[in-house]
Amino acid sequence: MQHNEKVQTETAARQARTALICRFITESPYSKGLKPYREEIIRLAENHTQIVQNLDLLRELKNQHSTKLLPGMTPRISLKIINDFLEFVYFSTSEMYKRVSNGK
Repeated sequence: MQHNEKVQTETAARQARTALICRFITESPYSKGLKPYREEIIRLAENHTQIVQNLDLLRELKNQHSTKLLPGMTPRISLKIINDFLEFVYFSTSEMYKRVSNGK
C-alpha cells in the first residue's frame, strides 16, 4: 500500500470513528451532559487504544467486512466498553460534580 493510500485509509477510519462516537453520544442516556464535550470526547477516544479497537470493530461489523475478532471481543462487549467510556466521561464532568454537590 502506498503512503497516500495508507493516509487516506486512516483518515477514512478516523472519520468513521468520529461518526460512531457522535452517534453514541446522541443515543446515550447522558447525551445532554455529553454533547458540550463532544470534541474532547472524540480526542480522548482517538488517543485510547482500546476505544479505537472497539470502534473499528463495530465499524467493520456494520460494513460487514470484519476480518477477525481479537480474542474476547464481541459486538456486545465492544458496545459496553464504548458506553462505559461515555459514562465515565459524563460522571467526570464539572456539571455532574455540581449536580451531585448540590443534591440536584
